[in-house]
Amino acid sequence: MEKVGLKFSHFFFCLLLLTYFFLMSIHSPRSNILIYVQNAIVVVFSLYNLFVRKDSYSYSLYKIFNLFSLFFFGLTPLLQYKFDIQFYKLGYVPDEYYIKSYFSLILVLLIYNYTYIYFCKKMSGSLSLYRFFDYSKKKVNESVY
Repeated sequence: MEKVGLKFSHFFFCLLLLTYFFLMSIHSPRSNILIYVQNAIVVVFSLYNLFVRKDSYSYSLYKIFNLFSLFFFGLTPLLQYKFDIQFYKLGYVPDEYYIKSYFSLILVLLIYNYTYIYFCKKMSGSLSLYRFFDYSKKKVNESVY
């Protein structure tokens, strides 16, 4: 059953990736290859963590965060950039703001994922609270007999 779920998640990964590349192919008045590359890193990173990365839960805060970052950090800014959407009639956002914000976003996503994986491994390892209490009960039972 796990192999079927893995294939299903790969299907959605490929489908959303093709949708993303379709959005990238739409002609627009603004184009900057560095912004597109940084956006592609955010989108692929979010899609990978959402669908391909093995997780023991069918839904979790980690998956919800990656879904949020896919839509609101990946797809929405791309559409706003490509179609030159302006907020409050202040004009368009300059390219250097997009580049700086994507750089800081990629850095934050990497730090978040590293700390998430680190603490998940730490909690599932020998320092887990459950294992500590389980081990202490065995030791008490062994010393009584």
